[in-house]
Amino acid sequence: MDILPKLQRLMLLQEKLKAAEHELEKQSESYTNQRNNITNLQREGDDLKLERDNLQLERDNLQLDRNDLRLVSAMRG
Repeated sequence: MDILPKLQRLMLLQEKLKAAEHELEKQSESYTNQRNNITNLQREGDDLKLERDNLQLERDNLQLDRNDLRLVSAMRG
């Protein structure tokens, strides 16, 4: 029984396994990066929504100020 072909086959399979593990590690890193990008985009979206809400509040306050000025002007004049 010749063991050399079996050892060569085993070594080849070990190389393939190592290559597959490396590819899996790269894909895992890529997945993690994509997940982080999604999370960052979601946070950025939340920040933009808050900024929009703050601008709307500021606009509403300016409209109230304008209405107050009109009321004061009407009372004086």
